Amino acid sequence: MWGIFVGIGLGILQLYLLRNITGMIGGPGKHSVLIVMPLILLKLIFIMFILYLMATVSIAHLLFTAGAMLVTILLVSVIYFLKKSRITKT
Repeated sequence: MWGIFVGIGLGILQLYLLRNITGMIGGPGKHSVLIVMPLILLKLIFIMFILYLMATVSIAHLLFTAGAMLVTILLVSVIYFLKKSRITKT
């Protein structure tokens, strides 16, 4: 059951980091790809490590974590884009 909360936290963290990293690429500072690419790889390695740790507990915990992460990413993305489209229409 607690794998769901870990998955929700990982999903929110992943979206937050992705937003900041893509902001670094296209932002005013125009950070180099040499800085951004290792950050993306570190983010992926961190998520894989957490999922590996969940798999060592049990497969059920791994599935709950991965499922909650996927649902969180989808729901937060849909809510974000719905709010963004509502703002641009008015």
